[in-house]
Amino acid sequence: MKNNYKNHLGLQIKPFSSNKGQAALEMAILGSLLLLAFATLLSYAQRFEEQNKLKMEAFRNALSRAYVRNSGVTSTIKRDSRSLNIFSKFGEGQASNVAASANVMWVKGAPGEQGTKGENSFSFYKINDKFLGTADKGLERRTKNVIDFTGNKNEVEIPVSIWKEDITRNTTYSGENTKEEFNNNNSEESYIYNFQIAELKDVIHDKPHARFDSSETDARADAGSIPPKYDYNVGEIDEFRQAAYYDEETNRVKYSGSAAQAGTRMRTQRGWRTYNE
Repeated sequence: MKNNYKNHLGLQIKPFSSNKGQAALEMAILGSLLLLAFATLLSYAQRFEEQNKLKMEAFRNALSRAYVRNSGVTSTIKRDSRSLNIFSKFGEGQASNVAASANVMWVKGAPGEQGTKGENSFSFYKINDKFLGTADKGLERRTKNVIDFTGNKNEVEIPVSIWKEDITRNTTYSGENTKEEFNNNNSEESYIYNFQIAELKDVIHDKPHARFDSSETDARADAGSIPPKYDYNVGEIDEFRQAAYYDEETNRVKYSGSAAQAGTRMRTQRGWRTYNE
């Protein structure tokens, strides 16, 4: 049965069928939602993978150093990277950073290596491939008083801590898109050639700040809580520079202050042809 209608002039009107238009609209909306969900999942999966790897690396570093030092070791690692982002420009990606920390105590007998005194605590802090302090003993260590469970007062060396970082980032990006159409009248071949070029340079300047808790620590059960007494007049940690470079072995963008490629403009390009048959 046809659902035709007449207007006030007596003209017959056939309703317009919008099934095809509605289906196209629904597919467009559904496709956009699926693309957004896929992009979110991809970004989360990459960050989750990097975070887990960094946690294991921090734990292994703390465990191996605690075994060698026969003491308690804290290992902190921060790493800058560029993650995938389908909503960014071609070759740009998205700047991100991950951090992980682990604390391991491995003590047999008196803490510290044989022949040492008060070496029961070390802290290693690394940003990308840069150790703060030294790679051998980590952050600077200072002497403070500690009262043990028996009430005896001892002097031990405690490392300073990083309490803030001043970070500035300078990122420059340039992109170029070209399109060429080729049509040879003497032959049947014709195509459209598209070419994309992206150049990226990303440099990070980092200024860490350290402090030292000089308050006397009392381990006795009835001692109560002792508020920290921070000393900010500790050895200055020099500002250092981290720059992005492309690592061919891992096919990832990494940050380093020592790699030969660091600080150069990373170039990404691609091209494709569309033929008209």
